[in-house]
Amino acid sequence: MRRALVAAVLAAAAFAAPAHATVPVPSDYYGINGQWIFQSSPSTWPTQFSAIANGGLTIVRTDARWSVGEPTPPSGSTHTYDWSTFDTIVGTLAKYGLRWMPTLDYPPPWAQENPSENTQEDPNGLGSEMKEANVPDFTAFAAAMVRRYGINGTFWSAHPELPAMPVRTWEIWNSPNVTYYWNPQDNAPERFADLYLATRTAMKAVNHKAVVMAGALDLVNPPIASDEVKFIQRMFAHRPEVRTDVDLWGLHPYQETIYWTFRRLAKWRQALDLLNGRRMPIAIDELGYTTTKVSDQMRGDELVELAQELPRSGCDVVDFMPYSWESAEQDPNNPEDWFGIWKHDGTPYDSGRRFVDAVLQMRGLSSTPAPTDQLNLCDSQYPVPPDPQQPVPPQSLPADQTAPTPPPGPPPAAALTAPKPRGPGLKVKVARRHGAIVVTARCPQACRLDAYLMTRRPGSHRYRTQSTTHARRFSSHTRHLHLRLPAHAARVQRLARVIVVASDRSGTSTRVTRSVRVR
Repeated sequence: MRRALVAAVLAAAAFAAPAHATVPVPSDYYGINGQWIFQSSPSTWPTQFSAIANGGLTIVRTDARWSVGEPTPPSGSTHTYDWSTFDTIVGTLAKYGLRWMPTLDYPPPWAQENPSENTQEDPNGLGSEMKEANVPDFTAFAAAMVRRYGINGTFWSAHPELPAMPVRTWEIWNSPNVTYYWNPQDNAPERFADLYLATRTAMKAVNHKAVVMAGALDLVNPPIASDEVKFIQRMFAHRPEVRTDVDLWGLHPYQETIYWTFRRLAKWRQALDLLNGRRMPIAIDELGYTTTKVSDQMRGDELVELAQELPRSGCDVVDFMPYSWESAEQDPNNPEDWFGIWKHDGTPYDSGRRFVDAVLQMRGLSSTPAPTDQLNLCDSQYPVPPDPQQPVPPQSLPADQTAPTPPPGPPPAAALTAPKPRGPGLKVKVARRHGAIVVTARCPQACRLDAYLMTRRPGSHRYRTQSTTHARRFSSHTRHLHLRLPAHAARVQRLARVIVVASDRSGTSTRVTRSVRVR
């Protein structure tokens, strides 16, 4: 009954204008990482996937490894693909009304650049980057995936007995800034920029509606991972067209407290603002907590807060997929084995139950109304409040490379002091005058300004840039920036966003969001 109710509410939300919608989040907002489910016995799948669907989750993310799809090299220009694994994944999910979000990654041994550099953690060359000569083979594989599983794909026409759930979003690579998944890191930003752009071109040629995500970067520390901001800075410097040719940016903000999650997310948001010159959405398709480092109670607290706050954060996050539904649960000393929020017997941990309850609340399926106020957690003028938990090292670092875990107990008094606003101070007023939006802005210290008018159509949750204006000269004087109203204002929602970004001479930025009526 609950599954039918979830489906009915999500279907109704797809046609309702957000101003009057019953559901405050779009139907494809919440998902889950389901890699471990497909490594469990198929006899457990009905229980697990039914629980996912009944919990209001609609997207399941797993790897789509190139090494699995094309284990043998092509003969000349002829590629031979093994679709059996991917057919099982996408077909099983469709039976439960779930959509697959595949991550295209990991070359087969015949295409690896550094197969001799495998580590004990990576005996199959999982993290080796591919040979440059084999990039066209990867892009051919990606195009074939769209042709088979995407919109109007051949898989769906061959299986009319299944509800059509074509793949809409395709992620290119997993954590390309992490050594385990892209080795070596020395030239990873440049090589990944080349790979992404070539792959996107090939996939769009098959279906221009395919959304191609730039592989999510992990927020962990060197030497295991390259700094996420420096990584994208090098991508932009190497291939300036990244500025216009990325559909969606992925992020894995692994931190072990809400405070640091939003601090790092805000840092990433503002780095994108400065580099991109236009508003770009962010997909958080992996974020989780291992109970070798936090309690299940704390994991539940964090997941509930993220489920409720990310859609309202003002950070332009378009989906949230925790890692993970299940995990191995074998080695008590291995953090990777204890991320699962659901048990192998099909029953939830308390953190899992609380997470899906929060999702159902945000779907409008709870007796407790969903919160709807805007939080603006990525705006520099609204610093993230101090977290009562002492930050601990990111989960991905090996034990011999982590800082000592702080002792239990309350944090020192200094940690309870609210952080100062990030970036230069910025005062902003927004008004509609004579058919335009006028932004009045001033920085106490010299800054340059960029302003964006963002609108969305009725029934859509994604904002799109309608007009931009820039004040490139550094100044501390009051400045007036004019944004053109869209010619099709009658076809967009009445309430739009104006985003103003100020940057000082050091490159530090401040971001402020204001709402404005456009009709």
